[in-house]
Amino acid sequence: MIVNRTEEEKSKEYDFSGDDRKKEAYWKRDKNLRGVLMHLYEWHQLLLNWLKNRFEISAQSFYQVNPVQTKKLYQTAIGFANLTGEETAIDAYCGIGTISLSLAEKCRAVYGVEIVEAAIEDAKHNAELNELDNLRFEVGNAEDWMAKWKEKGIRPNVIMVDPPRKGLTESLIESATGMNPDRIVCVSCNPATLVRDIQSLMEKGYHVEGRIQPVDQFPQTVHVETVCLLSKLPLS
Repeated sequence: MIVNRTEEEKSKEYDFSGDDRKKEAYWKRDKNLRGVLMHLYEWHQLLLNWLKNRFEISAQSFYQVNPVQTKKLYQTAIGFANLTGEETAIDAYCGIGTISLSLAEKCRAVYGVEIVEAAIEDAKHNAELNELDNLRFEVGNAEDWMAKWKEKGIRPNVIMVDPPRKGLTESLIESATGMNPDRIVCVSCNPATLVRDIQSLMEKGYHVEGRIQPVDQFPQTVHVETVCLLSKLPLS
């Protein structure tokens, strides 16, 4: 018979307050798993110095597992955006704000949106940590917030999208192109869905500009990250 512990019992197991002996015994039970749990318990946030900025990442927030290649990936994406310092940018799927904060140094204003509330709290904190005041972060679906921003008269010059492997939804493509940005930068971890999304964006009047750049984010695996720029076609 499987007996499930109550939430109170579980919380007591991880409560080491004022009990060094219990902490030491817990550490010795399993050096690997328990060591990781102890690390998360004592330091609930990981501090990184990255791309000229400092980032704090909480346990529930997503972060790329290969920081060396992630730096190259995001530098490539920001380079593709062709920023002059006067742009308004939207960072869909912004996470803890890694791309957003880098955009903020090269844009007039940046709007980030992410469905994970913990990640948005990290993003707001990271903006304060780096003394950047031209960012605004919101919790929710990107397409919903883009519709709200459009109603307020906000028109982005650049939209940055970095979706999960399933790629962009049709509703997000509708909302993004409906804001009529000059450029859309796609960061994709799935070439198959990227091709599909490019086709949908081309049907909305955008074309691939320049090269499509792969980044070897996961060495010795079949997975690859890809960056591409789509620009608005001029009206004939």
